Amino acid sequence: YLTMVGMAPGSYRVPSRKTPPGQDNLPTPIGAPLSATGIEPGWFSGEVRLEDPRERAEDPREVGLGPLPESLGRWEGILLSETGAVFSYRVGGTRVLERCRAFKLGEQAVMSRALRIGPHDEALTLVLDQSGQVEAHCKTGEVAMLDGRLVVRFAPQSEETDHVVVVVPRRLESGADIVAESANAGLEKAETPAPARWREVITTKGTPSLNQDAFVIDEIALPVPNPWRRNVRLSGLDFFSDGRAALSTFDGDVWIVTGIDDSLGEVKWKRFGSGLHEPMGLQIVDDVIYVFDRNGIVRLVDRNADGEADFYENFSNVFAQTAETREFAMDLLEKPGGGFYVAKGGQNRGTIGKHNGSIVEVSADGRSFEVIARGMRQPYAGIDPQTGRITASDQQGNWVPATPVRLIEPGSYHGFIPTVVENPVQREEITEPPVWIPHIVNQSGASQVTLRGAKMGPLNDSLLHIGYNRPELFKVYLDDSGSVPQGAVVSAVTGFPCALLKGAVNPIDGQLYNLSLIH
Repeated sequence: YLTMVGMAPGSYRVPSRKTPPGQDNLPTPIGAPLSATGIEPGWFSGEVRLEDPRERAEDPREVGLGPLPESLGRWEGILLSETGAVFSYRVGGTRVLERCRAFKLGEQAVMSRALRIGPHDEALTLVLDQSGQVEAHCKTGEVAMLDGRLVVRFAPQSEETDHVVVVVPRRLESGADIVAESANAGLEKAETPAPARWREVITTKGTPSLNQDAFVIDEIALPVPNPWRRNVRLSGLDFFSDGRAALSTFDGDVWIVTGIDDSLGEVKWKRFGSGLHEPMGLQIVDDVIYVFDRNGIVRLVDRNADGEADFYENFSNVFAQTAETREFAMDLLEKPGGGFYVAKGGQNRGTIGKHNGSIVEVSADGRSFEVIARGMRQPYAGIDPQTGRITASDQQGNWVPATPVRLIEPGSYHGFIPTVVENPVQREEITEPPVWIPHIVNQSGASQVTLRGAKMGPLNDSLLHIGYNRPELFKVYLDDSGSVPQGAVVSAVTGFPCALLKGAVNPIDGQLYNLSLIH
């Protein structure tokens, strides 16, 4: 139902052809849309103000401005229930559960929105459409027109109530009552977790190294092929306290991996989640998985303990994200003491986003944020879990002459200016990195990892920079005791068969595990 373009589905579909930059070549619906609304709130509690209330970006063309103010509403996530996907959100302080369905009445497409609305002291207004091509039916709400928008008003209620809104093409003579009756079926089970869908466990084998070097490379095979024909381009990695691994893929899945031992004879892959939008950061906090994708930080909750996520909870979407294909969700770092840091891609070909190319600190409750560093092209980041020191690499290109290893300090600016800026001039003091890695040595830098709790001899407690192209691990020496931080890198481990992206230390065996996005 969508065109297969965009970065995850489209890049390299034709060999050696990347998805174009910018926001012009994005997935679009196949067929004729039934209805549409504008860039403004879709619900109101009390007063209705049909305008976009969000703070504007420097570039007035950019519409990726972040979420609505929480006083107006907040997206809470998607519940997978026995009766399908259920949206959970708040309108003001009122909780709403919603199940959308599509039907055919003859040759006409119609849509239902089954709603469970919590108690509310003020009237609620749902904005349905401003295309003028549809009409609505709702027995429990007042359907009206407001400034060219089709709306439904729900009177104040002292208890939770259920409603069904049916959206149909104009001049459809009958059938709305049938749709409403069908849509309402099963709403009482909206919060009953769905049973597991991906019951098969894929078993692969690892290949332990036969070398006798100080550091050797073992390989673990990916779960390809699999029953769902999912590509497995790994993008994020972390470990549970018991040594199990969780890995995200650029195509939107999360897998849980067991059987990581000395023999690697039976490595078992269980599909845990899916439907994420180009996730590239994954962290496990208190044995709960958090994923950073193009919608924000998502907490994956398994409510019925059947081995699959059934609540894709919005932990935080407070920072702005755009539809720019190069604004990757680069990295997610657990912050000591609570909260996260996220590293956001900065290349802009069409418009300039509010927070592109930055390191953002997210509060422990996910409800607030602060941009702590700006001016980066495509930063992968790392954090020392003991000291909290943050480092970041960057991708060689415009304004980035080689691969740096940056020290991230609050308020720092690192010099990248998007190509869309006319007559670019550096107007701020640039924080120089302590290390530039020559392009011939490391053409593309990836994440960093500090080997705390490792069992890797002389590399214990070291900061490692991960080289993507050519794949290599570099030990980083940093000296920030003087007025100007300085440093150096030396090669630690080479000989990898494919490009590297992320790394994490297994708390059980103390070894470093790396992954590659390429498959």
